[in-house]
Amino acid sequence: MRPARAKTSESRGKIAFFYRGYENIGIQSLSAVLKKAGFSTRLFFDPELFDDWILRVPSLIRTFDFSEYVLSEALAWKPDLALFSVVTYDYTWAKQIASKLKSRSGVPVVFGGIHATSAPEEILENPFVDFVVQGEGEGCIERLAEHLFDGKSGEGIPNLWYRKDGKIVRPDRLADLIQDLDALPFADKELHYNASEHFRIGYTILSGRGCPNNCTYCHNNVQKKIYPLKGYMRRRTPENVVVELEEAHRRYGFDLVRFSDDNFCYDPDWLESFAALYARRVGVPFWIFLDPRTSSERVIRSLKHAGCAEVEMGVQTLDPHVRSEVIWRRETEDEIKGAIRGLREAGIRCSTDFIINLPGHDEPALVNAIRFFKKHTPSRVNTFWINYYPGLDITRLAVEEDLLAPDVKEAICRGEGVHTFFQGGSVYNAQLAKLQILFTLLQVLPEGPLEKILRYKVYRRIPFFGFKVTYFLMYMLSYLNTEEKNDLYLRRLRRRYRKYMLLRIRKPGRFRSPETSLSEES
Repeated sequence: MRPARAKTSESRGKIAFFYRGYENIGIQSLSAVLKKAGFSTRLFFDPELFDDWILRVPSLIRTFDFSEYVLSEALAWKPDLALFSVVTYDYTWAKQIASKLKSRSGVPVVFGGIHATSAPEEILENPFVDFVVQGEGEGCIERLAEHLFDGKSGEGIPNLWYRKDGKIVRPDRLADLIQDLDALPFADKELHYNASEHFRIGYTILSGRGCPNNCTYCHNNVQKKIYPLKGYMRRRTPENVVVELEEAHRRYGFDLVRFSDDNFCYDPDWLESFAALYARRVGVPFWIFLDPRTSSERVIRSLKHAGCAEVEMGVQTLDPHVRSEVIWRRETEDEIKGAIRGLREAGIRCSTDFIINLPGHDEPALVNAIRFFKKHTPSRVNTFWINYYPGLDITRLAVEEDLLAPDVKEAICRGEGVHTFFQGGSVYNAQLAKLQILFTLLQVLPEGPLEKILRYKVYRRIPFFGFKVTYFLMYMLSYLNTEEKNDLYLRRLRRRYRKYMLLRIRKPGRFRSPETSLSEES
């Protein structure tokens, strides 16, 4: 590894973040902590053109590959430490960037994020990865940066995995979860805003950490295996959240707020206090994730008072056995109906999430779900495909029931053959994909014709035109109604593609081979 740099009055060191596709509040929090400690930070962003979660066009991926651009920008900045936050889908990309960065600069490389938390030993098998952060990272990353800057090793730092004398060293312990979230600095939005102006559309924020549920397909299912349940749920005070939004609104002038909390409404008392402050001092339409079990009249009244424009509600299945035994959710069908009805009456747009190929989901289960959503229609039904990620209980279940071969599970840990939950997931089923189209058409198909299609199984003869067409239709058809809509992702997607496609065309020299880039830099 590179030796410690001499201290300067300007900065204790330069720390580079690498990420692609979307905004990440987790690395913004890390950046804020590092800046407070005196380090300089910068994000090197890959726009993931034609290879993102929704839009994947293999014929265009290489043409609009930004990996060399990202590398050349990072090498020119000469960081002292490189941080990669990885989910399983992005693990292969992160490995490719980190390997080239290491060979061309020697900078110490750290991997964190949920994939690193799930499979730390597998990640350290890569010779170009020096450290892995497991679990919550603020304290670990700050201490590691200080140790490296002072010429010390990572020995004794909680949450930190590393190699010593060719052997993997695991941390003695994990640091306690941060309980007082108000004590943290506000997320460093400039990390993303300086990387690309499209991130300035809207404002994303977290009001807390953790989730009361333990859904077997979710990252919380992994986290709850390594952390005690006591103290897992943490929430910023309503005042702290509103102060961040007030300051950000004065600075950036956003017109939408997206709360990324896994479960925003689990505490009605907190929500009621927040709603009063938010309505008076912020007053910008906002979007949240909602659990059907937390959609009481009191909760919906608070959301309406605060100015909530849209909720995305996890349903995932309408089969009681799959709900309780496969994904460990507890809502009832009546609670789902009540939530959809209550939100509609309050004038709050509601989209629901549904997983097509859960274990136990077959043709009759999906037909029943389509009938349910036609009778109790949300603004949109978002359909996804299950991914069997490392460390999840649903992955263990899939292996036990021979739905997922052990060698495929091992390949997923290496980031191989991983598809997004929009594009077929871990196990694709062509017959279920045809039924997926009917979920998309719920907005326009009258109940009579839809029932005939289901009763006579006409859908079996419908050609599947692919995921790109399916999701384009889903989004476009859901916009036929007149409800207020939160289109933050679509607005950002359009701006992202426009900016980076033009950049690729106007500056072709920045996308040459590694050898060419190196000769030019020298």
